Amino acid sequence: MLKKTRKRKRRKSDIQSSNSPGDQTGSQDKMADRDSEALGLHEKLDKLLISCATKDQVSEISSQLSILEDTLEHITPKVEKNAADIHELKQANESLARTTRRLESEILDLKCRSMADNLIVHGIGETNGAENCLDIITDFLNKKLAIEKSITIQRAHRLGPRRIDTGKDIKQKTRPIIFKLAYFPDKLTILQACRKLKGSSMFVTEQYPPEIVARRRDLMPTFKKAKEEGKKARFVRDKLYIEGVLYTAPGPVAEAMMT
Repeated sequence: MLKKTRKRKRRKSDIQSSNSPGDQTGSQDKMADRDSEALGLHEKLDKLLISCATKDQVSEISSQLSILEDTLEHITPKVEKNAADIHELKQANESLARTTRRLESEILDLKCRSMADNLIVHGIGETNGAENCLDIITDFLNKKLAIEKSITIQRAHRLGPRRIDTGKDIKQKTRPIIFKLAYFPDKLTILQACRKLKGSSMFVTEQYPPEIVARRRDLMPTFKKAKEEGKKARFVRDKLYIEGVLYTAPGPVAEAMMT
């Protein structure tokens, strides 16, 4: 009995000793250490996984760079060839533009030459019926300009389609008459005699291509201003000379005159 009693006391003593605060603290410390070790292992494992992933990415990037380099080696010669082709095309285009401007200038000159013997009379009344423009111009030269010499007129006709008379101002429907002279000196004679038309509704102009007419129209205000100031001003095709000096207008007019 004594032995059994002693064993029971020892068991209680062991249980009490195992449940003491000091032992619980030590057990908690051990568990904390184990958790810390486990956390450390997890971190190492994560780093290892990241390292492996990074190596795979680096390998993939290197492979892609290699592919890009190979592609660039094939593309570079083509790009250089295209650049050379573009340069040649630009040069060809510039040459074509110069040729075009030269041809346009030559065509314009030919137009002016073909119209050199033509004059246009404005303000001569127009009848509704048939009319002989040659007789009208001959009568105009003899009576209005008082030109006594014989002038040969090759042909004459009204400019533009016949306009409908709406009963308004008769000037709105009167078409000018253009006539072609056989000899250029006769043109100068007529132009000199045109001063006799001052104060009347009639006037005579030279015929020019539309391009020249537009340039002269742009210069007309300057021409009129010079005349009002008592300066000598005259046109030579689309060039304006004031006191014998070629007038150069700023902006688009000047550019047009230089082409």
